Parts: sequence; C-alpha cells; structure tokens
Amino acid sequence: MASTEVLSRATLQRRYLMKLSTNWPPIALGMTLAIAYIAVATVLVGQADFGAYPEIQYVCQNIGVTQTACRAGALSVGYITLAGLTVSAALSATVLWIFRERKPVYGDRGILIVSAAAVLVCACHVLSSNAFTPRITALVSEGRWISIENLLWPLLLQLLLLSVNNRNRLIAGSVLLLVAALSPFRGVFFAMVLFGGALPLVTHLSRKSYLYLCIIGALLAGVVVWQTSTRTDGAHGAVVARAMSQRIIMPLFQGFAAERIDHLPTALDNIEEKVRISKGPNLNRYLFDRIYGMGVGETTALFYGEGVANVRYPLGWIIGAALVPVALSVALARFGIAAGVIAGLAIWRGSLGGMSDVFPAVAIQMGLLVLFRFVNFEWLQARQSILYKTIAALILAASAWHFASVMTAAHHSQLLGTFKLSPGAAAALNKCGAVGDVVNRRAEMKSMRDP
Repeated sequence: MASTEVLSRATLQRRYLMKLSTNWPPIALGMTLAIAYIAVATVLVGQADFGAYPEIQYVCQNIGVTQTACRAGALSVGYITLAGLTVSAALSATVLWIFRERKPVYGDRGILIVSAAAVLVCACHVLSSNAFTPRITALVSEGRWISIENLLWPLLLQLLLLSVNNRNRLIAGSVLLLVAALSPFRGVFFAMVLFGGALPLVTHLSRKSYLYLCIIGALLAGVVVWQTSTRTDGAHGAVVARAMSQRIIMPLFQGFAAERIDHLPTALDNIEEKVRISKGPNLNRYLFDRIYGMGVGETTALFYGEGVANVRYPLGWIIGAALVPVALSVALARFGIAAGVIAGLAIWRGSLGGMSDVFPAVAIQMGLLVLFRFVNFEWLQARQSILYKTIAALILAASAWHFASVMTAAHHSQLLGTFKLSPGAAAALNKCGAVGDVVNRRAEMKSMRDP
C-alpha cells in the first residue's frame, strides 16, 4: 500500500513538472505582461493631465513639440506597439503549437554551479556596497555586480522551476531572495514572484492556488506602493498615485522622443556596448543624455524606440524582436532543453528597453543551459555536501552583513535633523514652476555622477 502511494505521488509530480517544463506558460506570461502594460499605459496617456506630470512636460519641451502633439505621438507609439505585440503573440502561439516539445527536460544539472556563482557575486556586492549610498549613485558604483546578478538570476530561476530535488530548490530560492534584496530594481523582485511563484500556481491550479495567488497579488501591490512612497520622500495618497502613473506612461513619451532625435545607436551598437566591445552609450543611455542633458540613468524606449533606431517601420521590428526569444526556446526544446522562463523574461524586459539590451544575456543563459544538458558533472556528486554547506554559509554571511549595514544606516538616519517648509514658503516655491524642479533634480544627479 505504501509503495502504491509513493508511486502515485511520483506520477503526480512528473505530470506537474511536465506542465511546468513546457515553454508556453512562461512565454505566455511574458507576452501578457508586455501587452497589458502597453494597453494600460496607452489608456492613461489618453486621460493624462499634463499639468500633473512635470517630467513629461520637460521631455516634450526638450524635443520641441507642443503638449498636444506630444500626447498624440505617445498614443501612436502605444497603438503601434500594442498591434505589434498582439501579432507577435499570435505568431508565437502558432509556433509553439506546431513545434511542441517531445523530449524530457533535464533541470537539476547546473543548479548548484549557478547558485554558487550567484552567491559569490552577491557576497562581493555586499562587501563593496554602502547602505548610505543613494540609489542613483549605487547604480554606477555597484554596476558591475548588479550586471552579473542580472545575468545569473533568470538562469537560476529557470533551473529552480525544473528542479526535482527539494534541497536544490531551497538553495536556489535562498540565493534568489538574496539577489532580490540587493538589487536596486524592483522589477527583479516583481519578476521572481510572478515567474517563480504565480506561474507554478497557475500551471497547477487547485483550491489553495487561488488563495496563494491573492496573497501574491497583495504582496506585489504593497511592495510597489511602498517603494514608490520611499522614492517620493515618504509621500502618500495622490502623490504616490501620480508618481506611479507617470512611471507607467513615461516610456511611451520616451519612445516618441526617439523619433525626434537623430544619430541613434543601432542594435549592433547596443550589443557591442553590452559585451564591453564598445565604450559608446547604448540607445537608452543616449536618449537619456539627449533628452535630459545631465544625470545618471537610461530611458525605457520600448521596442518602438529600438525599431526607430534600426528600421524604417517600427511595427515590423516589434513583431520580429518579440519572436527572437520564442524561436530560440523552440530550437532548444527540440533537444530536450527548457528555456521558456528565460524567453518569457526576455520578452517582458525587452518590451521595455529593447531586445538588443537583453539579447547578449539571453544568449549566454541559453548557452549555459546547452552546456548543462550535454556535459555530465559527475565530479559534483561526491562534493555536493560540501557545496551545500558552503553556499548556505555564504548566504547567511552575506544576508547578515547586508542586514547589519541597513540597520546601521537606519540608526544613523535617526540622528539627522529634518525640517519642514511652512505653508507660505511652500506656496512661494511652487510658483517657481514644476519644470524648474525637474531641472534641479537632474543637476543634483549630475553632481552625484561628476563630483
């Protein structure tokens, strides 16, 4: 009787893993996120009151168009991008249906190697970071570690979802949480929760799954609101809502700005910059410098802005760019290699900043999957116990160090004096104009970059 029960559980687990190992759920999720984001942003642009968004006014002024023309251009970007992503989603569904996976997927190979590499990078990041450093400055001073972490965590998430060993899952999940805690980008945590938490629940729906999905949704909403509040100096209510809506619609205006700026870097220039062959700016950094003229940062010009820089008709570029990771994942699936999570993440992240921004990382991640598929790491079997203990020790040490540094920074912040403007002084400053505030913030960012 016991053996029958064990066999039944094993059969259910195999069926569950076979559902999860197919490419279509994560690719469908990536496409859905990209389409939903553009749809919401387009609706908000049509209803936006420009007076409430000084940074958008600043963009429109710098590219030399009126607010009416700027809104019309942003709406055009939204409609074209939405049409391109919809066509690409339909083509992707057709391709995934025709070329269905027919071979088993190998998921546990390489998971410990990637976990060890990621936790070593996190440890170096923790040792080189400073909790007192502002977020913008940290992006420059800690950029090398952040880039390597962004290369490793999608691969580790892919291997985690395909793992059949609970100990490996625990190790990989702990490393992913450490990466999310160290990353200055909230999108990293957002992606981990959706692709690593919500996706398995949707793939294997049950009564409890709906409760877990509601908890995940509430968690994500709370994190987004809290982080937006911290980035707006602890503001609440209407200020947070305005900041969130401005963040949502800004890429459409930046994509439209790409039409008004000449000599844009091409996709090849972006790839060369990503692999450190060229020192020139990539497309999004170039647009940021041309629009704002100062500061540290990059735009999110969407597939549309990337298409403007490379072809005459951006619609064709949008359709083709979103199909690239789908085609790569389908090709690997013919050899029993599942890369759907990497492809889905690439579609979602690429839809914001361009496919050439994420393509080098996607190529490396899928190349490592091929390596783990065909190379047998037998030497790891005898050393697994040592590797487990080493990774766990590094996770605990890095987490403790990071927690201690954050708590120290919080303690010192309580010793700093704060002040508040009187209503009369605040009203007098508001008369200087919201656009002038944007210029002052950009000047402050430039002083951080070039002291």
